Amino acid sequence: ATKFAKSATIKVPCTPDGLLACAELSMKNLIRVNVTLIFDVAQAILAAKAGAAYVSPFVGRLDDNSIAGLQLIKDIDEVYRVQAIHR
Repeated sequence: ATKFAKSATIKVPCTPDGLLACAELSMKNLIRVNVTLIFDVAQAILAAKAGAAYVSPFVGRLDDNSIAGLQLIKDIDEVYRVQAIHR
C-alpha cells in the first residue's frame, strides 16, 4: 500500500464516486479526505458518514446565487453537534 505523510489530505468532490472513494480511503486509513462541493446539509452528512475528515461547503457559489452560504456553515455545525458527528 502507498504510504502518505500523516499531514496529507486528499480532496474529492461530493459526488457518488467521490463519496465511494472517501469511504474506501477512510476505511483503510490510507489518507484523510476533504469532501468538497458541499451545497447543503444533506451532502455534509453523507460526507461525514463516508468518513470525511473535512467538508468544504461552497460558500462563495451559494452567496453568488442569493443563498446564505454562511448560514449553511451554521446549519452543518448544528446538525453535526446534535447528531454527534465528529467536528
